[in-house]
Amino acid sequence: MDDHEGFRKQVAEAAGIGVDAAEDAIAATLETLGERISEGEAEDLAQHLPDSIAPFLVRPGGEAQPFDADEFFRRVAEREGTDAQTAERHARAVMSALARREGRKELHDMLSQLPRELRERLLAPTAVS
Repeated sequence: MDDHEGFRKQVAEAAGIGVDAAEDAIAATLETLGERISEGEAEDLAQHLPDSIAPFLVRPGGEAQPFDADEFFRRVAEREGTDAQTAERHARAVMSALARREGRKELHDMLSQLPRELRERLLAPTAVS
């Protein structure tokens, strides 16, 4: 599956940002998510992503790191070069785009590994300002 441009456009639209910023948001969110979940769950979910962005998620030999929601968004912000509030909005847009794709079971399985607060914040509706 290689519909990278369509995925970027979905994220850009959901976050109210340009496609270049959406590219940064996708990379930052997936890299951080890849640190937070197990390699097996990352591989399962990556099968449902465009081939060009799946590598951001999968960290070979990487073990899940148990950080909380605030740390998740801090890491996304650092990677994006934004602040934590902006990063959270962008990460929600990425998750919204993921939720629209195939592999709902894989997304659910991956999300079930996350702490409740992080899961709820990632799945909260994205309000474009």
